[in-house]
Amino acid sequence: MRYELQKYRTRNDRHTCPKCGGRHCFTYYVDENGQPLDKSVGRCDHESGCGYHYPPKEYFKNHPDRNLSETRQYPNTVIRKDTHRNKSIDTVPMEYVRRSRSDNSHLIQFLFSLQKDNEADLKRVLEDYRIGATRDGDIIYWQIDKDNRVRGGKIIAYNKEDGHRIKDKGVNWVHCLLKKQAVFNQDWTLTQCLFGEHLLSASANRDKVVAVVESEKTAVVCAIQYPDCVWLATGGKASWLLTR
Repeated sequence: MRYELQKYRTRNDRHTCPKCGGRHCFTYYVDENGQPLDKSVGRCDHESGCGYHYPPKEYFKNHPDRNLSETRQYPNTVIRKDTHRNKSIDTVPMEYVRRSRSDNSHLIQFLFSLQKDNEADLKRVLEDYRIGATRDGDIIYWQIDKDNRVRGGKIIAYNKEDGHRIKDKGVNWVHCLLKKQAVFNQDWTLTQCLFGEHLLSASANRDKVVAVVESEKTAVVCAIQYPDCVWLATGGKASWLLTR
């Protein structure tokens, strides 16, 4: 039997970290049936502040009574399954991107308050990245690949007063909402790409330096201040790899 990090779909798919006590930030190592090896075996998303990572290899080393011979172990890295090699990638229709396009999210309104002398550049960046907004003022970071396929839409809430992320609300995804509305089938699977990847296909960006940062917010701000580079974002230290 093999174990790998549990796939991340929604915030509720993550658990409480046994070390730092953070909620919805701990990912179990699960078997092929989705069952966790042990509630202590997994990795915390707070890699800088906590850094807890207890892989199956170490667990079996500390528990020799468990039958290690029947378990195929993997290195202490995120497992990337090749489930999409032989099937088409599920995508979101581009119409959702067009309909969501808005500068009325709380974060963008905050950025406008800081960029009063640079509104033209901010508007250009928002159009380039096709930034969207929900009716509640949350931002939608669309992940569009180099072939202009919409892989998914990441929804994050920010405080309109200071532009800081509201972490208690967690992260949501457009496809999760569409599943709840029965627009998408329940087997629709998220296959992420780098935020801003579609910009690599633009002829105007062909000779530019490509810079990769962690958060989408950072990519947007850097694109305003340093337009000579193409700014991409992973969306987190581990989340991109976990859902590939």
